[in-house]
Amino acid sequence: GQEKEEHPMRLLVAEDERDLNRLLQKVQALNEGGLETKQLVEAIKSYISENIYYDLSRETIAEQLKYHPDHLSRVFKKATGETLINYIQNEKIKTAIYLFKETNLSVSQVADRLGYTNFSYFSQLFKQKTGYTVREYKRKYLNKTDGDNAADLLR
Repeated sequence: GQEKEEHPMRLLVAEDERDLNRLLQKVQALNEGGLETKQLVEAIKSYISENIYYDLSRETIAEQLKYHPDHLSRVFKKATGETLINYIQNEKIKTAIYLFKETNLSVSQVADRLGYTNFSYFSQLFKQKTGYTVREYKRKYLNKTDGDNAADLLR
């Protein structure tokens, strides 16, 4: 069989179409990740901040914001680079640090207040996120008066 040679101009047009399609895909991706994503991420963060003292899960947040939990997690991770669960845990640990500094609540009271019914899980999480046990943290930082930023402590 004799192969028919493709016309050079046809190849150029095909490449232009491919470039155009790539550009359109980029524009679509930007639109999908644009304003709606920003607003949704802000709504998620705001909900977490307002409900930090409750048991927070992707399901409860998704239910409140009327989205599917998987969609919420995907959008949040794509926009922030961190998982929703990790963000919630970090916010809770920052709040725990604040409570240790500003109140005389015990560790179990702080854990309970933040919605952790499992005290040892809270302690493990605190150590994982800060690198210190609660006791080490209190000894090292609560004698200081220059008020460390809780966020700086998170690993």
